[in-house]
Amino acid sequence: MNVDDTTITDLLQTNEAGQKLSIYQSTHPASNGQTVQEDITRFKNALQAIRADESYEDDLLGETMSSLDDLLSDVEFWKHRTVGLAVFADQHGYQTVSLSVDVTEAHYISEHYQVSPLVLEYSLGSHYYILDINHTRPRLLEGNSLVCTELMVKDMPESFEAMTENVEYTKDLQHQSGGTSAYHGHDDEGAVRDDTARYYRTIVKAVEAFLVDHTEPLLLVGVQNRVGTLRHMLSYPHALEAYVEGSGEAMNEQALHDVSIPLINEHNNRLRSELIEAFREATPTIAISGAAEITTAAAEGRVATLLLPAFRQTTDTIRDGFDPAIVLQLDPEDTTSESLTRSVLAQGGEAVAIDQDSFEDEEPRAMCRF
Repeated sequence: MNVDDTTITDLLQTNEAGQKLSIYQSTHPASNGQTVQEDITRFKNALQAIRADESYEDDLLGETMSSLDDLLSDVEFWKHRTVGLAVFADQHGYQTVSLSVDVTEAHYISEHYQVSPLVLEYSLGSHYYILDINHTRPRLLEGNSLVCTELMVKDMPESFEAMTENVEYTKDLQHQSGGTSAYHGHDDEGAVRDDTARYYRTIVKAVEAFLVDHTEPLLLVGVQNRVGTLRHMLSYPHALEAYVEGSGEAMNEQALHDVSIPLINEHNNRLRSELIEAFREATPTIAISGAAEITTAAAEGRVATLLLPAFRQTTDTIRDGFDPAIVLQLDPEDTTSESLTRSVLAQGGEAVAIDQDSFEDEEPRAMCRF
C-alpha cells in the first residue's frame, strides 16, 4: 500500500481504544542479499526496542508482534521495497505502507497512530500523475520519486483507430507528428477533426472520473498540438502548465519517470518557496509561530496551513552513491507535530513539510485564514 488520502484518513479515524504501534524506517528500493538483510535487521531492532519499552503491553499486542516477527523471514516482502516503510499495528493485526520519501528511524507506542509523518510525506508532492496523450495507446500513469506505473482507467479509449474504426485515414493521421492541424488533402478532413475532438473528450472524461477528489499534480505528455487541444477540454484543477513535449509512444515507464520527475520537483519546490515567502510577507495576525499559538488558532478554526520544519536535503542515507534526496527527520519523542497536525486537519487545514533551514529556527509556523 502507498500513501494516499484514504490511507491517512483511515488511520486518523481509528478511534478504537487500545495501544497502537507506528514504526518508520528506511529501506532499499534496489535490493540484493546484503541490503535485504540490512532492512530486516532495522525492523528487528525496532521490534526489540518496542518490547523493551516499559509502556509496551504484551498481553494486548503480543499476538500481533508475533505476526510482525514472521515478517522478518518474508524475504520476498523485503525484496520489493521503496525508500521507506511505515508499519501500523494494534491488537487486531498490522498494515504496511510504502513510502516514496526517505525517513529517519522511529517507532511510537501510543493510544493513536503516529500519522503526521505520512501527512508530511504526502505534502512533499512526491505523488503525481502523467497523462500520455497519443493516438495509439493513451495512458494515465501514477508517479512518485522512484517510479511510474501505468494505471487501468475505466473507459479510456484503446486507441484513436479503435475508437473511430477508420483504419485508412487513421494511418495517415498517425504519420503526422503535429496532430490534426498537419492533416492534408483528404475529403473527410472535417470528420477527422470531429473524431479527434471526440477522442480527446473521451480521454478527458475517463481521466477526470479516475482523478475525482484527487489533488496531485497532473503532467501532460505529447506533441504541442495535442497537449494544447486536450488542455482546453481539461477541467482538473491540478494540471501543470509545464508539460513534456514529444511522442510518449516511444517512452516506457522508466523513460517517462526520468523526464517527468525534474518538472515535478521544480513545481513542488516553487510551491514551498512561495508558501514560505507568503508567510514572511503576511501580517503577524495571519502568520503565527509556536505550538501554543497555533493550537489556539486551530481550536478557533483559523489555521489554513501548518508549516513544519521536517526535512533536509542530504546524501546521508542508507543508500550509497545516490544524489541528494529529501529525508524526513522523525523524532521518536516528538508529540507536538502529531498534535498540531491532527488539530489543523480536523478544522479543515493542511500540514506541509518545509526544509529545516527555511527559517532561523525550527518552530512550527502557520498561515491563518483570518
